[in-house]
Amino acid sequence: MPIAALAWMQAAGIFMQAWGAIESGKAARIRGERARLAAEFAAWQAEEEGGLAIALGQRQAVEERRRADILASRALAVAASSGGGVSDPTIVNLLANTRGEGAYRAHVALYEGEARARHLRLEAAAGRVGGADAVVEGLQRQLGYGLSAAGSVASGAASLYA
Repeated sequence: MPIAALAWMQAAGIFMQAWGAIESGKAARIRGERARLAAEFAAWQAEEEGGLAIALGQRQAVEERRRADILASRALAVAASSGGGVSDPTIVNLLANTRGEGAYRAHVALYEGEARARHLRLEAAAGRVGGADAVVEGLQRQLGYGLSAAGSVASGAASLYA
């Protein structure tokens, strides 16, 4: 009778070990899926921030143009009030340079916004790839734990048979 009880306890231990391995596999799969969801959320946030970067660049471009217009208007007013004439080549060159500098600064602001947005979109794409890799890794771990459980059961069955 004690031998039968020992065999039952050994069989119960084998099945508990297999069950633990299966549960560990499920947990690994769930961790992989959670990592994917976290990566997807981070990617979504990066894309949103990219949209904001573009909007900020556009707003800065508008502000640069406004400043150039104000500066050119002031230069024109000062030239007119001095009696020198607004068609003087020096004044025309000054106004052209002022507006050109404003346009340049506006284009730089747009470029910087677009560059920031491109960087954030790449970051989002890389995050999504990392999340997909986490899911695959979780599934591979689950498979490994499942095979470990099957091996434990087979080894235990062979031991009990012997």
